[in-house]
Amino acid sequence: MVSQVDLDGFYEDLIASIRASGGVCAITSDMACVLYQVAQSTKDCDVLCSASTAEPFVSQLAQTTLNGVPCAYRGHLTPPLDERWLQGGWTSHFEWKSADATAHLDVFGVAPRASSPWIKELNGRLAGMHTVAEMKRTDRLKDWPFATAWESKWLKQATCADGCIFSMRRRYGM
Repeated sequence: MVSQVDLDGFYEDLIASIRASGGVCAITSDMACVLYQVAQSTKDCDVLCSASTAEPFVSQLAQTTLNGVPCAYRGHLTPPLDERWLQGGWTSHFEWKSADATAHLDVFGVAPRASSPWIKELNGRLAGMHTVAEMKRTDRLKDWPFATAWESKWLKQATCADGCIFSMRRRYGM
């Protein structure tokens, strides 16, 4: 059985290797929430990928195994990880599925609900806090505790103007 710590390390090593091979990408969504310390755990990894670097991303996925199991597309209706699909806002879904571990990876080219380009707000291996917070602003009830935690964290770290802007965006859908 693969521990959550090992699985998180697997995802972080994967992103590091994709970047080393020329891919432009960043961890986002639930795993970013864990790494930004607004959540405690996650079951998968969501990644933003620059559409123009889809090829090195796919190449690295093809070389990456988990417990000897190769990466595979997840589901029957997932689009290919390709520049054209990523530019169109589609998400590609992957998995590594073995007897003792399953890892899921979702790859976005466009950050849903983001008000600015995600690539301009990178924070190391993570998408910027603003991008992650906006991606969690969904109609799903399970995402609102994250949005609330983000606002609290943001207000503690930001100037009043930044915090007020975040509050207004959330409250008025800006």
